[in-house]
Amino acid sequence: MSDRADLNDLVGASPPAAQSEPDWQWRWRMAEAIVARCDLATLGIVAIYLIGSTKDGTAGPGSDIDLLVHYDGAAASRERIESYLRGWGHGLAEWNHDRTGLRLAGLVEPHLITDADIAARTSFAAMIDSHTNRARLLRKRD
Repeated sequence: MSDRADLNDLVGASPPAAQSEPDWQWRWRMAEAIVARCDLATLGIVAIYLIGSTKDGTAGPGSDIDLLVHYDGAAASRERIESYLRGWGHGLAEWNHDRTGLRLAGLVEPHLITDADIAARTSFAAMIDSHTNRARLLRKRD
């Protein structure tokens, strides 16, 4: 089985050349695939939200997937989360290149926040309960 077939099986999609869905929609679907396969407890993740142009339905071929990641604050957790998302970002950038011809360094942009950020209502943390630019919850740890 080819690498492309393995990736297609993983995210439940047709080959990239056959993609006809809008860029924002493909990115949203990929964000859901990332989150569905993520071991939240092992990575120290409390919740993952979608923000930015993908959430707003305006992402184009050069847009990244902005994920707001609420985690436990441990340095080791941060490193594991960044590594996990960097791997997805590189793989999706290659797939995006096949879809669009546009070469990007990575496609996933994580914004990590802690309980302290939420308490202080830092810029990204404030999006969790914003009335004007609310982050979209994709998954929360049980």
